[in-house]
Formats: sequence, C-alpha cells, structure tokens
Amino acid sequence: MPITPAERKYLKNKHKGGKSNAKGNQYEEYYAIYQLALLFGKYRFTPSNVYLSTQLPETFVDDLLIVQEGSHKTYHQLKDLKNITWNSNKLKYDFERQRDISMENEERFALKLVYSDSTSSVDTVPESISDCTIAEHFPSHSSIQSLYFDFKPFREAIKSIAVAQHSTDNDLTGIYGALIGAWHTVNTQSHVSLEEILEKVNNIGKGLIMLDVYPMIAISEDCSALLHQIGIQYQVSGSSLYWSYRSFSGYLPWTKEKEERIMAASPKEFKDIIDLLN
Repeated sequence: MPITPAERKYLKNKHKGGKSNAKGNQYEEYYAIYQLALLFGKYRFTPSNVYLSTQLPETFVDDLLIVQEGSHKTYHQLKDLKNITWNSNKLKYDFERQRDISMENEERFALKLVYSDSTSSVDTVPESISDCTIAEHFPSHSSIQSLYFDFKPFREAIKSIAVAQHSTDNDLTGIYGALIGAWHTVNTQSHVSLEEILEKVNNIGKGLIMLDVYPMIAISEDCSALLHQIGIQYQVSGSSLYWSYRSFSGYLPWTKEKEERIMAASPKEFKDIIDLLN
C-alpha cells in the first residue's frame, strides 16, 4: 500500500525529531563509524559499489541505509533508549510498513534494529517481520574513546583496517579520528559512496589505514629478502609500502624504479637504505 497523507505527515514529524535529537545523533554517528570500519575491511577493492545515507525522508526505517553490491539495501533504525520494546513509539509498525514498501518495490533488502539497552526484550524480533529483520546490540557511550576501550567488536573493527599489525592505541585513535573527520565532511543525507568517504579518510589518516584504493603493488622476492635481511618489516597497502625498523617507521609510494634503485645500491645495513626509503 502506498504511503498515505497521514503517514507522510507522521514521517515528516519523525524525520524532524530525529534530526534534532543530539544524544541520538551521537549514538548514530558512533554506529556509522563502526560500520565504516567493517565496510572498509570488506570492500577495500570495490568501494564505489557501496553507498550510505542517513535520515531518509519518507522512509519508515530511516536512520541509516547501506546499499551494498548487487543493490542489496539494509535499513537501520537506531534506538538509544532505556526499556524500549517493539511496542514503543510505533516501532513494530514502522518495520512492518518498511517491509511492505520494500517488497512492493521488489527490493533486495533487510531491516535492522540497533539498540543500546542490553536488558531490552527487542532482541526477540516479532514473528510478523522475523523473515527480514534482525536486532543488534550496540552500546551507548559518552565518548568514542570509551566505546573503543569498552566494546571489543568496535576495537577489532578499527584494528582490522590498520596498516601495522601491532598498532598502538595511539595509532588506532588516529584511525577512528580520521573516520569521524571524514564522516563530518560528507553529506550523508545524500547518496554518498564509500569510495568518496574512503578518499577523505585516506587524506586525514594517511599512513595509518590500510586502504587499497589502487591495485596492489608487487615486490620481488629478491627485494623482499633484502629488506628482511636488514631487519626491515614492511606491509603493502594499495600503491604504498609501509615500513618499520626498530623505532623508525615510514611509508612511500612504491614503484618499479624505486625497487631497481634499492637493488642497485645493495644496502647491507639500515643506514645504507634510509635515504632510499624517503
């Protein structure tokens, strides 16, 4: 059934309330950062195939939409409330109507309720929408720092996109800081691509995040053996090589010409190669 005039008025008021709820907006932002980390890990090579939107107009499940490869849509409703139930504030009705509309539009879709109250009963999805709906607990925190330290799935998602395998907490702080910075600079109420967000994250968090926007470079076995013999650890991300040696670290665009220069110099110690790694 199409959206009725009464429903359109209801959705307009709901949309207006969602935009003015500062506490809820912070909760939604932290969850979006969590999703960005997961999506970057999954779609590093194909970020242009993923889109995100927030505060969707004339949509019943309207806080966040993620469109993934194959045009699969996941509609999210986020609730940072105590004692919430499926009967609270027409929640079940919203999900039922969104299901009906998505089915009428022949979408490939899923609905997700994200809630902060771990004691809530909403983890049990009503049977009428159970075929297309999941409920996910995501805790509410006053700062993203406390979320990082207290919620392991968030911390692991951030670690999964770090360049260094053993990144420090300071490095990881830089990563989620870059994600927040990028999220603030894009218009999320439009259909923004993951690629656009990724490019902004790369500019802000350069050297910290493994973002393979470009084809993965290759290092010859001989050059790899030379670096390891000197004691240099390295990791490849996109077109860059990130290296570390004791307390030193850095990164550089890796080219065939750069490799040829290193091999021609035949360095034996770190001091012999340091200038070539800049």
